[in-house]
Amino acid sequence: MNILSAIRNLAILSCTIVLLFSCAPKKRMIDATESTAKSSLVEAYEENILSYDQVEMVSDVNYSGEGMSLDFSGVFRMKSNEKIWGSFKKFGFEVARVLITNDSMFVLNRFQSSYMADDLSRLKSMSGVPLDFTDLEQILLGGSFWTDELVQVNDSTLTKIATVKNEVVEAKHIFGKEQLVRKSLIQSQSNGELMIEYGDYNSIDIASLAMIRDITAFSKNSVMKVRLKTTNFDLESVKSMPFEIPSNYTRHSF
Repeated sequence: MNILSAIRNLAILSCTIVLLFSCAPKKRMIDATESTAKSSLVEAYEENILSYDQVEMVSDVNYSGEGMSLDFSGVFRMKSNEKIWGSFKKFGFEVARVLITNDSMFVLNRFQSSYMADDLSRLKSMSGVPLDFTDLEQILLGGSFWTDELVQVNDSTLTKIATVKNEVVEAKHIFGKEQLVRKSLIQSQSNGELMIEYGDYNSIDIASLAMIRDITAFSKNSVMKVRLKTTNFDLESVKSMPFEIPSNYTRHSF
């Protein structure tokens, strides 16, 4: 495991978040009395959505997994509903560049002069999960997603359940003082879990966004963690998203 493997896993984790959290609900599993009036938790959750045209975020990124921990500086630029661009640096040098669009994902590996590319629709067919590009946008921003058809089960928890590839998947939204602190997606049969913990909320435009996101992916054989700590937001300046694959770069598979 090295710095390049960490960047690769960061990229794959980004895709995994989209694939897992974007599933359309097929079966409601909770017996609850629903009301047309929104609860205070639902209202608080819906306030954490940032509407934007283009944004740049500067973030500290920490990756840990497979017995190692690495820190990067990251710049993320996003064009709403179109593309996500990211640049990762270590010791002042760019080690990787990432581009995610509605249908594709690319990763440049600067140290090995290589790149990875794949079609998101192929990843979708492999996972059996419908994609929603906007979910990943809001995760990176520190905002809310999966806001429809939520069921409040107690004074601190909203939940939503779907069936994905014949496997029940439950998303729990845990609140503290009506502020989202943790979201957990659990796949019951495979014992897999993707958990996002939120902290350090700031007001950005009219939204309340978490500046710290701790993302943990649990599987049967491994645990992978990523911390994103946003230090700067820019909603005003229009920034370029340059991404070219040099002719001498070799292609590797994900």
